[in-house]
Parts: sequence; structure tokens; C-alpha cells
Amino acid sequence: MVVDKTQNGITYFKYSHSKANYQSLQQMFWRASHLADPHAVKRVLEIHPYHIDTLLHLSEVCRVSEDTQTASDLMNRALFCLEKAFHPSFNVTSLSCRMDYNRTENRALFVAIFRQVLFVSMKSCWQTGFELTKLLFNLSPEQDPMACLLFIDTLALKVEDYNFVLKFVDEFDHSKKLSMLPNFAFSIALANFYKEIVEKESHQKSDKLLQSAVLKYPMIASLICEKCSHVIESNALFVMNERVTKEHTRSLTQQCKLYVERASDLWKDPEVIVWFKRNVDFVNNEHMTMKGYENSISSRKSVFLSPPLNVMRHIFMSDISAVSALLPTTAFDTSQDPHDPMPPPNSYADYTPETTRSYSGNPVMAFLNSLMPGYTQNPHELEDQLENLRGIELGGLLHPAGEGNEAGGWGEQFRNVPGDFGVALRDMLANLYVQNDGEAMPEVVDEAESEEERPEDALD
Repeated sequence: MVVDKTQNGITYFKYSHSKANYQSLQQMFWRASHLADPHAVKRVLEIHPYHIDTLLHLSEVCRVSEDTQTASDLMNRALFCLEKAFHPSFNVTSLSCRMDYNRTENRALFVAIFRQVLFVSMKSCWQTGFELTKLLFNLSPEQDPMACLLFIDTLALKVEDYNFVLKFVDEFDHSKKLSMLPNFAFSIALANFYKEIVEKESHQKSDKLLQSAVLKYPMIASLICEKCSHVIESNALFVMNERVTKEHTRSLTQQCKLYVERASDLWKDPEVIVWFKRNVDFVNNEHMTMKGYENSISSRKSVFLSPPLNVMRHIFMSDISAVSALLPTTAFDTSQDPHDPMPPPNSYADYTPETTRSYSGNPVMAFLNSLMPGYTQNPHELEDQLENLRGIELGGLLHPAGEGNEAGGWGEQFRNVPGDFGVALRDMLANLYVQNDGEAMPEVVDEAESEEERPEDALD
């Protein structure tokens, strides 16, 4: 990792791949990954156990194959390697350290942290997930490439950090329009409700906030009732919701379902149930005369027209079937590579995959490569190139710190990966090369320091 630029008191960092070794290995990985064969990618990992994109790729293959233990292990190794290359000035707790997601080399860190949040959330480690989400958002708050705004509020409420939700809204509501997001509309009300309990205040403010949220997004209230088996005396809400559903865009429906899938347990507290039912009943009876009713109809039609790329990426990576089934066909116009899902159209890098440029002088090969990315006339070419890289230590690969569910999703290719692949991968991980000093992570060296690429001390 090196300093990219400093602008307005904010330092932007970037990962830089060694031209001598890492770029060659990355080209081999791209060739292997384009074959859509996890065994070819595993071959790269056998030779270089800490190649980051290979770890990310195989971690996701194992996850969709329901081998979560191996998937988590691979993800931890990727994060370990990424952290080892941190610049000394890169402070993960600082708001002045940023990274550009559009830069291809940087995206591995974003993807790894997001998937780690999903892994720890599966274990109900909400505090860890919350802290990682804050880190992920701070890396690029302007872009928010992983759409952290869709679940940072839910994680904050799960760890009972109600003040964070309220302060976060005060800070970003003007620039991010948080109150327009379905999840934040309900989370703000819930955070105020708990704050009023702690401070022994009346629920007048939280009542108004919840009523406004239900008026704007009655689908969420209906889904919460369904998910939590709440009994609503009046059926006016469901009549209203039936009409509103016809007005709903696919994007809004996605966000409503995504919130309820993640936050439904927050609405099962006995005190919350009483408060929720009371305010829903009020909206049932008074929604036609409530202030903002007409505006809520127009906003549902005009604001949520189509999901932006970061929201589609978030939903795709979250892999919640009830939500991902609603992804539009445009979501699959871009790559869904496990190591780099749905890359931004304005991506840039220091180098590009050879599969996109090596056949420019041969129209026949270019055509075959467009049909089968990674196609080669020599079936042993990839194997030979990997063999040539066998002797390269990872230390020379990275610069050190210093200067309806549409068909076509990549996951379907790996859903039925044979069980022996997972067994072989676990055996390989159990027998990874361990250095003499006992640390399983190869040290990072500076290729510019020595032509012999002597290892330096590992970074803290």
C-alpha cells in the first residue's frame, strides 16, 4: 500500500502490485478464474497460498457450496494479507484515510471486509460486524460502494448503540437523504423509542416518527407483521398496502424486503410490539387524512426508479434469496466474478488482464476469447505459466507499506461443486507452508530495495 494523493486534508491510499512478480501471478489468476473451474483457481492457491484474489474467489465458491468454515478461513487469510501490506500512516480508525473503489487493486479490501461482516453476522457477532461496517463506510463515504447505508443502522440497533443512529442521521441526512431510505425511516423511530425509555420520556416523538415511516412504507409494516406474527386489529393497512404495492418499484420492494429480513428480530421485543401495534392501528384509521400522505405516494413513484450499482452489488453479495430474486436483468450486464462482483464502469488500474488485450492482432483468437474468456490454443499453457511462478515467494509480490433471480449469476456455476473439492481445499490449507519463524504469512519485501528481493521484517 502506498499514498495515492492528499486532497483537502484527506489522504488517499492505494494498493500497488509488484511488476516483477505479483502482476504475473495476477494474470495467471485471471486466466484461471475465467475458465469457471474452481480446480484451476485452487491450483494458483497451491503455489501461492496468500494470493488475495484467489483467496476471495475460493472463499465465495466454498460459501455457495455451504462450506462456511473453509470460506471463513480463506477470508481471514485474505484479510491478514491485506493488513500486512498496510501503509504505516493508514489508520483504519481515522476519518481522513480513504481509498478509491474505482481502482481495481483497491477493491479486494472492500470485498473482504464486506464478506467478513456477513460471516460474523451469521455467528451473531453484532459488535464486530458493526465496527467493520463503520470501517468499510469510512474507507469511501462519498461512494459507499458496498451500500453500507443499507445495514449500518440495523447493526447499530442490534448492539444497542441508539445514539449512533441518531448522530449518524444528523451528520449525513442532508447529503445522503437518509430519512428517505426505508430502513432508516424505521430505525430512526426505533432508536428514539429506546432512547425515550432510557431517559424516561414520553413516546410522543417516536410515535410520530413511526407513524411517518409506516405511512411512507406500509409494505415494511406488513412484512414485519408477517415475519413476527403480529396481529393487527384493522385490515386497513393491508388494503392500503395492496394498492401501494402496485405502485412500488422493484427497487423499493427490494429495500423493504432486505430491511425486514435483517431487522425483523428488533421488532419482537414485547415493549416494541405494543408500541408498534398502537401506531400501526393509528395509521390504519387516519392515513387518508395524515399530513404527507400524498407526498409519500409521489416519492415512492419518483425516488426509487431503479437500484444504483452499489445497491445491486450489496444485494448480490448478501445473497438473500427473497431479495436477490428481484434484481433487474441489468444487474447481470456486468461481471459477477467472486473476487470482484459488479465492478464499476469507470474502473482503472496500473495494468489489465491479458485476456482482454492479447489477441488484438488475431481476429479469430479474439472471437474465441470473447466466447470463452481465457481460451488458449495450448491447453498446458496455464499450467506451465503457473509452474514458472512456483518459486516466487509472496514477499516479492506486494509492495510493502511505504510511499426473478435471473439466470447468469456466477454462483449457479459453483452451487454443486463436488464435495471432494472442499475436502481437498481444506487439506491443502491444513498443510500450508510455514516459515522458519513460525509465522504462516510470508513476509513483505520491497522489490526496489534489492535485486535479490530480500525479505524484510513483517509489518505490524
